[in-house]
Amino acid sequence: MLWDNEREHYYEPNFGGGKKIYSHDEITKRALTFIDKNRGRPFFLYAPFTPPHGRFEVPDPAPYADRNWPAQAKNLASMITRLDASSGMIFDRLRQHGLEDNTLVIFASDNGPGDMSNKQFQSSGPFRGVKRDLYEGGIRVPFLASWKGVITPGVTNQPMAFWDFLPSVCDLLDAAPPPGLDGVSYLPTLLGQPGNQRPHEYYYWEFFEKGFQQAVREGDWKGIRLKQGEPLELYNLASDPAESKNVAASNSRVVERLEARLRTCRTRTAKWG
Repeated sequence: MLWDNEREHYYEPNFGGGKKIYSHDEITKRALTFIDKNRGRPFFLYAPFTPPHGRFEVPDPAPYADRNWPAQAKNLASMITRLDASSGMIFDRLRQHGLEDNTLVIFASDNGPGDMSNKQFQSSGPFRGVKRDLYEGGIRVPFLASWKGVITPGVTNQPMAFWDFLPSVCDLLDAAPPPGLDGVSYLPTLLGQPGNQRPHEYYYWEFFEKGFQQAVREGDWKGIRLKQGEPLELYNLASDPAESKNVAASNSRVVERLEARLRTCRTRTAKWG
């Protein structure tokens, strides 16, 4: 079953364990159809691609079937290639309709690579940790934005989080964002105006598995608590992006400041705690 806005779609060929329709391909097809139908007016398209994820299932491991890799690694690589191809199809469709100069395209991931991906392909690169970790390898992901003629190709080191997306869109549309948001607009960075970029006061993450992890970043300082009651680990991401040296013992005042953040930056709720 897949959701299309508020409608549920069931695929009978997949009932009873049948594997006839691959959800990623169906999402791609619907995304392209949506662009076709709305090419004459402003539109917002969210294509919730899921690969690579889950049990690494894919119709076939092409083009990696002959590689000397474990079966799951072949499937993982195939899923990533399929994702790349689907992204390319979207760009091709925008070009076909003459929309490339008038469309902002954003691509991002929800978390870092899993264990198998990291072991096989070193997908975390120089960073420590994987999915479900609050070290940089678990939460630092690529963010790509394309807008031909508006965004100058290049790389920025400006941190941003996806809770900045809504304020950025509101800024783009010259609309007031809803009150009480944690995000800030990163539109100045996209437009090549770093001097106008409002910085985050801090970033906060938490993860309830593994003993309720918490992390906070303030500038280049990153504090991590792996379990409630344990001391805070402290890293300077400017000099140690791999988070290899815990410098909490020699920076007690920074630790105290970040500890205060962790005590006050979350709101308890009856549902989530």
